[in-house]
Amino acid sequence: MTEKKEHKNKINEKKDENENKDTLSSIMSIFTSILTFGIILIIGTLTLYSVRASQTGLIPTNVDCNPYTNIQGKLDSVNVNINVVKNGEDLYSTKLNFPIEENLLQMEKGLIGYLKKMIYGEKASAYSLYIGRTMEKVMSVNFSFVNTVYNTLNSSLPESVILFVGPMIMFFIQFISVFVNICLLVYYWFYNIYLVFSTKRQENGETSWKEHSIFNIFNLGWSAFYYFIFFLLFCFCGLFVLPTTALFISLYCIFFPLFLKSNIVRGDNKVKSFSLKQAIIDTFTFKKSIIMYMLSLVIISSVSKGFSSYVLVGTILGFLILHFFTDIYKQYLPKASDFSTSGLASFDSVQIETESIKEETLSTFQTILKNVL
Repeated sequence: MTEKKEHKNKINEKKDENENKDTLSSIMSIFTSILTFGIILIIGTLTLYSVRASQTGLIPTNVDCNPYTNIQGKLDSVNVNINVVKNGEDLYSTKLNFPIEENLLQMEKGLIGYLKKMIYGEKASAYSLYIGRTMEKVMSVNFSFVNTVYNTLNSSLPESVILFVGPMIMFFIQFISVFVNICLLVYYWFYNIYLVFSTKRQENGETSWKEHSIFNIFNLGWSAFYYFIFFLLFCFCGLFVLPTTALFISLYCIFFPLFLKSNIVRGDNKVKSFSLKQAIIDTFTFKKSIIMYMLSLVIISSVSKGFSSYVLVGTILGFLILHFFTDIYKQYLPKASDFSTSGLASFDSVQIETESIKEETLSTFQTILKNVL
């Protein structure tokens, strides 16, 4: 009898231990779901900021003007909406302005400025011209793609939708752009060899290049030699360098809008600087109603998979009490400290213009993408 009792106690202990493990696993599953939900919101907020930034025309899609060259483009300053909320019949939003000169100067100090020095700097060579032009061409296509996708979202989807589909948008852009980049890099790897025969000119401290055809009778021998060398480099280095470069360019162009500086404005007056940290805080503030509804569904779904029906009913009742007896599910109404103003700025995007090139229409590449999207 004693042995049977001890055996039964061991079985009960093991059963209790398994139940404790299942309970702990279910609790961890809930926390994981909440954490995942929070990450989605943060990525969605970054996507929303990028979408709004694209409206300003500051994403550098045109390699024929600044910041790629010294040709000054004309770009109109516009205010964009963020933190859009409805109060009765009125719509409110925080108006952001992206200072053009400040952001262009920041680009000059970054990768684009470095490529510009490789092409137009005093120490520029035909080889640095080849590398710089190749990178610029591929980056401009990426920027055009990103700009088209973001502008389409900006003009067609409400903020709340962008917040929750943001991660999928990022993944879509990443997947497509890496594949396109590899194809473009392979193409320009060989096509741009003609740049190696360019002649450098310097006048009044400015560098310019005169390009020569590789089919010139005096260049045929050297052309064959360079194509052979570049083919060997492609076989031994290109298979590693190109995918790595393609991934780098894709990430750089996708996250580029996040580094554009912006200010909160009222009319033409700057109120204060706006940061990504502020954007994330504002998302959890201005969108608290839809966030709470979505979070409730996430938690209820997790509870239904790991706990008994009694716990599930208790959870639902808890959320119902919060819904009817607290303000946590109610739409946030902007306060004076939020710097929100009534009415919405236009969602129309602007394009940069130069004396020689007027970007009144999208490029063929952008038009195709816009029709597809």
